[in-house]
Amino acid sequence: AYDVVRPLLPAALLRLGSLMTRSLVPIWRTRMTRDAFAARIIAQGRIDPRRLRDPRVLHGRWAERSLHMIERARSSFPHFNTMAGQAGLDFSRPFHDRRVVELGLAIPERLQLKDGLERWLARNALADVLPRSLIESRPGNAAERPGVHAMLLESTPAELQDLVTRQSASPAARYVDFGKLRKALLPGEVKRRTGHQIAVSHAATALIIARFINWFERANARDQEP
Repeated sequence: AYDVVRPLLPAALLRLGSLMTRSLVPIWRTRMTRDAFAARIIAQGRIDPRRLRDPRVLHGRWAERSLHMIERARSSFPHFNTMAGQAGLDFSRPFHDRRVVELGLAIPERLQLKDGLERWLARNALADVLPRSLIESRPGNAAERPGVHAMLLESTPAELQDLVTRQSASPAARYVDFGKLRKALLPGEVKRRTGHQIAVSHAATALIIARFINWFERANARDQEP
């Protein structure tokens, strides 16, 4: 139902359902920024809240998601593997090898999605090599570092407490809502949320941004200097 019916529903209906799930809270208020700060820059016209993408709506909408990912890749900064290639170094990932691209294009369309599974050919060809959990996994990419979520969940609360305790008057407190970060990392909240991994990732990113703001304003503690 999620993988087939959901992308066929009108986006407006999905947005309404997502809004009801959030108890009519605007999506910009779900970010880790302070609501007052975000409301001020929205009122100044510096950010258009209508352009904020709802992950519950866009996830699985094939054409829109593909175009969005292509646009992000086109406008993003050169990644480290690209910069390594420019220096004549070997890639650690074979995505830019012409032979790999040609092999992918040569795979018949009927073998791309079969028996309700994507990457059907690779799953069967490598069934005796890959872990069973990966062979039977749902659609979507498998994390390169599957333990990163547990690592963030273990380390981020202590880092947040350290930041709040020692730097409660730091410049970052004007922009980052530490209360939202703390709520996203609560054990009960993490278990309840279906998107808990995304919430923890957003909290960790916001914490990194907060520490960068403090460093930029020269307000970090001594052992937090880069």
